Amino acid sequence: MALEGSVRQRGARQYSAEEKVLLCCARTVLSNATAARIRALVGEIVDWRYLVETAVRHGVLPLIYRNLDRICPKSVPQTVLSHLKHEHRATATRNLRLMAELLRVSALLEVYEVQVTSFKGPTLAISAYDDISLREFSDLDLFVRDCDIAKAKEILLADRYEPANALSPRQEKRRLRVQGSYELIDRAGEVAIEIHTAFRPKWAGFHLDPEQLLNRREWISIGGGRIACFPPAEMLLILCAHGATHDWNRLLWICDIAELLRSNPRLNWASILEASERIRNNRTLFLGLLLARNLLDATVPQLVLDAIEDDRGTTATASTVCNWLFDHESRCRLTPGTRSLRGFQFVKLRENLREKIPHIIHLLHLAVTPTDEDRALVACPKGLYVLYFLVRLRRLFLKAFRKTASVRRKGNIG
Repeated sequence: MALEGSVRQRGARQYSAEEKVLLCCARTVLSNATAARIRALVGEIVDWRYLVETAVRHGVLPLIYRNLDRICPKSVPQTVLSHLKHEHRATATRNLRLMAELLRVSALLEVYEVQVTSFKGPTLAISAYDDISLREFSDLDLFVRDCDIAKAKEILLADRYEPANALSPRQEKRRLRVQGSYELIDRAGEVAIEIHTAFRPKWAGFHLDPEQLLNRREWISIGGGRIACFPPAEMLLILCAHGATHDWNRLLWICDIAELLRSNPRLNWASILEASERIRNNRTLFLGLLLARNLLDATVPQLVLDAIEDDRGTTATASTVCNWLFDHESRCRLTPGTRSLRGFQFVKLRENLREKIPHIIHLLHLAVTPTDEDRALVACPKGLYVLYFLVRLRRLFLKAFRKTASVRRKGNIG
């Protein structure tokens, strides 16, 4: 496996047998060598509960169940296999329900001449995984023109949806300006829809022209109907950008890249690299491809690998992601401040200083934004909310001071 290669040599975290099984099974097509490796690794597993919980956390349980059931069902405890089967069926049922709702909502919006395009969710499951049941998703992501989002929102609110968050008109306007999205949930609380006018928040610096992309959208047959989606080459850029925005903290998002590459072996890589260069997204693309190759054996052309090899910052970031990927306990202990410090690892993906500044400002804002714990320390009057920022800054300073003092004491003892 590529996992044993470049990233592992750069000091990435040594994975347990359970984690190696997850990486081997998190794919729709297995080579004979990978199947043999799974059989060997299953015999080393000592904590099946950890394997199942991690598969759920990373959104890859359907793939884990299908491959274990096909490769070595007798080597898996029957209670575990039965649980995986039950959860896989539940995922399939939920996905089918969401697919049906996607068809209904898309048809409704098209009646009112709102051009809607689905990305991720059901269309990605069909186009990249070839099976609606193998890719987990919990909501529907719809892309519309900026001029249509108010109309789309009005139509869905009149249908069976309501705002997912209690935002004031001012807060809603700011979210739409910064995040480029609006969230709705149906009144039964079963289906969430996110309407997008941008693929990433403004601070993340993704400049793919929505209008040009909408003019190139394709149609996919799904559930007896047709849904508009984006071409594979553009989806690759979008998926790599999405993963980087969320620090690549789920294996599912790396699977998306690997499966998209597997299902589209004849991508025009010269065109992809040209588009990536034009929107200043090369490092983000390179990171997604490197993770898919090193962790899931995705096939990446030598042309691209040569370009990645010349970018040491991207290679270093890939090693960092590999170290964090299964470190769930550490992630749970992260505070907003330390989480923003981790986010600085991804600032290096920005192509120039102009791109980095909004990202840095976002992370600093995340670090100093008051938490529930900050607000519990002092009861500030409603009109003096700004004082909570001072409380937050004081706590950050004291934490940094104590950490520095602790390091110095350990150094003196040493």
